[in-house]
Amino acid sequence: VELMTSDVFLQNAPVVLYLAVVGALQGVYDDAAEWLTHREGHQVYSEFVKSLTVKKAFFQLMNYLGWFLYLAFWVQDIEYLRNQLMVFLACKMLVIPVATDIVIPHVRGKLRGVEHQESNREDKFRREIEDQWASPTPELSNEYQELAIVFASATFFAGVFPIGLPLSLVHLMLSMWSDCYKMFFTTRRMLPHPEDGIVFEAWQAVFEALSVIAVVTNCALIRIVSECSMLQIVVLEHLLLFFKAYLSYSIPDCPEWLTRQDILRDQQDRISRSHWSLTRVPNL
Repeated sequence: VELMTSDVFLQNAPVVLYLAVVGALQGVYDDAAEWLTHREGHQVYSEFVKSLTVKKAFFQLMNYLGWFLYLAFWVQDIEYLRNQLMVFLACKMLVIPVATDIVIPHVRGKLRGVEHQESNREDKFRREIEDQWASPTPELSNEYQELAIVFASATFFAGVFPIGLPLSLVHLMLSMWSDCYKMFFTTRRMLPHPEDGIVFEAWQAVFEALSVIAVVTNCALIRIVSECSMLQIVVLEHLLLFFKAYLSYSIPDCPEWLTRQDILRDQQDRISRSHWSLTRVPNL
């Protein structure tokens, strides 16, 4: 595209069209993930949820990052890759958290309020209840998916696009603000579900895998843009993976103070149950 035209808008048009195609294919990939998971025939519900979550994460990550991986490792046009990543992160910062989560639902609510001008308070209260009941239910997996897409796009190409890390930080700050607005005004209140813990464990494994893949992709990009030998890249990759494994082992997932509180709470519960069983008077 850069060789065909010097227009900045035309040069960056592919990533905008790519985002439109990605949005259209998102539902197709979700249906494919559900079909494959059902075909596996899991007997345990927790294993079904984990498998479905991982498949959806894989398909959506490839759906969003396929274009950039193609530019990086097949075309190997690093300058064009930087431009496309800049446009992509800018669209993710402005369109996703602001437009789709705040502006569009706010305008839709205003238009709905203009169409329904109730004469008394009871009708207005009834309409608000109906609107809240018709609001979409937020899904925890979708929130993790947005984080994973930004995390992967920023870390996979950090070696050649370091500005992606502060841009992803700005995106996450805007997402925090837009998510607060979305949770309070545009969706039902998120209630805890039994599968939330299973979904969290699955996404934790996904983020661990993304961090390992990020090391590999960055080392490969350094090999493309620099004159380092393959041996130097392999040594660098193994050192980074060893350092990452050391950090994962040395830093616990649960803080020590929280672990001590959980142990103390369990001990107090056992003491309370034993005291209650000793003081209970049997029925005669």
